[in-house]
Amino acid sequence: MKKLLCCIAAAFLMAAMLCLIPVTALAAEVTGECGDGVVYSYDTDTKVLTVSYTGEGTGAMNDYNARQSPFYTTTAIRNNCLQIVVEEGVTYIGNNAFYFLAKVTDVTLPETVTGIGNTAFGAMSVLVNINLPDAITHIGQQAFTNDRMMVGIDLPASLQTMGRQAFNGCSSLTHLEIPGGLTDIPDSAFNGCLDVASLTIAEGVETIGESAFAALAITEVTIPSTVQSIAFNAFGGCNNLPAFNVVEDNPYLANSADGVIYSKDFTTLFICPPGFAGEHSIDTRCRVINEHAFEFCSGLTSVIIPEGVEEIAFNAFAECTGLTTVTIPESVTVLGDQIFYDCTSLVSAYVYANVNATSNYMFYNCSSLVTVDLGEHIEQLSDGLFSYCSSLPGFDIPETATSIPRYCFNGCTSITEMYLPESVTYIDASAFEGCTALTTINIPSGLTGLGEYAFRFCSALTMDLVLPESCTRIGSMAFQNCTGITSVTVNGDLEDDGYIPAVGMGAFTGCTGITYVVFNGNVGTLDQRVFSGCSGIETVVFNGNVGIVNNYAFQNCSGLVSVTFNGEVGQIRNSVFSNCDSLEYIYFSSDVPEINSNKPIGINDPDLIIYYPGQFTDWENMPLGDYTYIPYYTAPYIEMVWIELRTRPNEDEWRDMRFIAYVRECEGCTIESRRIELTCEGNGRKVTVEGKNVFETFEDGSYTFTAVLKNIRPQWFDMTVYAQGFLTVSGGFEGEIESNVIWACVNDFEN
Repeated sequence: MKKLLCCIAAAFLMAAMLCLIPVTALAAEVTGECGDGVVYSYDTDTKVLTVSYTGEGTGAMNDYNARQSPFYTTTAIRNNCLQIVVEEGVTYIGNNAFYFLAKVTDVTLPETVTGIGNTAFGAMSVLVNINLPDAITHIGQQAFTNDRMMVGIDLPASLQTMGRQAFNGCSSLTHLEIPGGLTDIPDSAFNGCLDVASLTIAEGVETIGESAFAALAITEVTIPSTVQSIAFNAFGGCNNLPAFNVVEDNPYLANSADGVIYSKDFTTLFICPPGFAGEHSIDTRCRVINEHAFEFCSGLTSVIIPEGVEEIAFNAFAECTGLTTVTIPESVTVLGDQIFYDCTSLVSAYVYANVNATSNYMFYNCSSLVTVDLGEHIEQLSDGLFSYCSSLPGFDIPETATSIPRYCFNGCTSITEMYLPESVTYIDASAFEGCTALTTINIPSGLTGLGEYAFRFCSALTMDLVLPESCTRIGSMAFQNCTGITSVTVNGDLEDDGYIPAVGMGAFTGCTGITYVVFNGNVGTLDQRVFSGCSGIETVVFNGNVGIVNNYAFQNCSGLVSVTFNGEVGQIRNSVFSNCDSLEYIYFSSDVPEINSNKPIGINDPDLIIYYPGQFTDWENMPLGDYTYIPYYTAPYIEMVWIELRTRPNEDEWRDMRFIAYVRECEGCTIESRRIELTCEGNGRKVTVEGKNVFETFEDGSYTFTAVLKNIRPQWFDMTVYAQGFLTVSGGFEGEIESNVIWACVNDFEN
């Protein structure tokens, strides 16, 4: 009998192998551990992942870093799993446990689960169904973030804590009931749950965090008596919510008749509902308008701020795109930043606040703003005050303002003229950047510097730019593409500030209208591409010393003919005059500057003339390249500088007059003779005094010598005497050199 059965079994198996009889294959499994006593099994046929506890009692799953759980690292599970079943005994779903299992549609949790870790079910983009057991006390941050297909969730009454962004982006949820045990609703907890039309907040909730319910579709909400605070933008983007309803027995908060939330005593205005429409008259008891109070209230068309309000905080009316006019009373003593930020319909603003300065970015992008009155108290402007106020036709800067702060008028494309009071000493970064209609502006006599981009893209600005002696720095791209500037004269010393160059990179790049440039003082560093593309420049003169001329400083100045360095030059870097094809000569008055590249000039023209002082023989080695080098010699300089009256001690009625000449000696020249000629106006007599005796010498080799007219009698006291000096020189310079003429009479000194 046994033999017969064995034969039948063998025949059956043979038939199966020959496909005569169908046989169901055994399903493959992927197994492993995911906690102490917690195991998992994945059925590749049904695509179901099962998590079980094999120990005694209950157990928790492990925590994982993002994309490190075995369900993510196992490709077969991550790419194919459709359902998750967690069995009884498991108490905790670990951090990132099922993160990014993007095909799972259904999750079943047992009643033993009391906690869900951070991002445990995050980014499960097609998850539709999940049950939250009644024993859950904690849901971690981003636990269900961006689970966009999940249509319903019931938060258990046992829930006590929740992490930020727990249900952020769950856009298919339709209703929310917040249990009272959850005392603190964290930031962005339900932000972006776009389809939620019904929201219930139970008694017991105390705080509502930033953006907690932002962008919900709710049309009404009741704030229970236990709620003590509602944070910034908690209901931001809930544009269908016209009013808040705070229960009357709430000891902390109250709402106005039109649904705006205040403190219980109405001294602080906290939050206006995003769907508010029309005008709101702020309660006369109000003293503080809280930060973000009306932010994003696009339906707010008018607000009445009564006397008595003392503070308007940060972003108080930001993004109120329907607001057209506003008046800030004199009782206000504190202005937060960005109060009217992006109020694009605001036409007129009257700011009578009792403050010294406006707030930063107060009217940023108020693109319809035309009329602004800052009252009598404001003395200083602020950063970004009128940035992108593209309709603003002009503005009277207070006579007390000491600076034009950064971005103050940036993008004010309707301003055509601007007067800067003499009190202004600094124009900061981007202060007038992009003021494309600005044609006229004055430079105050006490200006100390210009920040980067200060007048960038002010293409209509037409002027001979003259910067006063007090100006010590020009920022990077300060005048970039100011094509209407016709000349640049800088009268003071421009100084480096640490690593910040005296004249910043590209300061005048693209200023094609400039024809000549003069620096009358010293320049620390002329940075890269300062005059790049200034095709109209013909002449550049440096009358002081220059520390560094940086790379490509005059690149593409195609009209440049001559450059003169009347002072010392410390260093010339790479390709300073690249593509300056019209350059005829460069004049140096000092020794060879330091060269740190093999192409400092940057043009290939052997006819370019380099004039250099003949006494500095290092120039003979052609250090700047293969150009034409011509030495020259500077003549000595003579100037009549002073007249003194001398009284003889024994003959009081006679006087002597001493005439003093100043001589600057020059290397390469020899002074053969020196003299002073004196001519009397009254009788035409001329006296020549040889200047053999040196009166005073100086460290730089210069000296003075004198001529004395003796024994001037009282009858000659009103006769004018003229004095002129003469030098005869040889060597590098040959000939006679004349000085200026000075004159005086005894009575000039007596009276």
